[in-house]
Amino acid sequence: MLTLPLLALDASSTRCVAGLWADGAMRGEISREGPTGEAALLPRLVADLLDAQSVAPRNLAGVAVVVGPGSFTGIRASLAFAHGLSLAAGCPIIAVTVAEALAEGVGPRLGAGLWCALDARKGRVFLSRSDDPADWLATSVDAAPMPDGTVLIAGDAAMPLCDALAARGAAVSPVAARRPELAEVAAAAVRRLRGERPALAPLPLYIDPPRALPPRGGLRPPPGSAS
Repeated sequence: MLTLPLLALDASSTRCVAGLWADGAMRGEISREGPTGEAALLPRLVADLLDAQSVAPRNLAGVAVVVGPGSFTGIRASLAFAHGLSLAAGCPIIAVTVAEALAEGVGPRLGAGLWCALDARKGRVFLSRSDDPADWLATSVDAAPMPDGTVLIAGDAAMPLCDALAARGAAVSPVAARRPELAEVAAAAVRRLRGERPALAPLPLYIDPPRALPPRGGLRPPPGSAS
């Protein structure tokens, strides 16, 4: 049992959330929801949370953070903050994928497999089909691979993927888990700390390559060049 509190962070979606986990349960949680920029609030949210729970950063057992897949900006911002905090507090940083966190909330599977399907827009999904935290693929809903045997599907794209696979004769069922709860992030992190999950580097997990777009007004000339 983990006695010291574990800080858990998730900014992989439109929700930015921080919480403290200890003795097998969440002790406190604080969140903000919105379309953009919420990850920038993490330092303030964490400071308020630690103050409300009377926990000093040096007393943290670790910092768990969701590394993806998800929001490019949210993942990078939350990881940067987690790295800085873990360094300052002298505690480990523990990476958790969305699929690992969702798996904690599914419960007994009765022999069924578990997939995680996340909406990648334009009819595409990011799909995890194994316990390997780095094993993801991007596919269209209609071209998704057929499962071997009965499969449960979690994630915010579970319903359309289940419908498409069932139409092709697959034995699939959606589960209620659509996005990770912070208690599930913490539980997955504790398993990784105990060595029950394979090691995972605390780096962004992107399925598609990040898009780099030039500024709308064009690039600035280099310093000292003629205007």
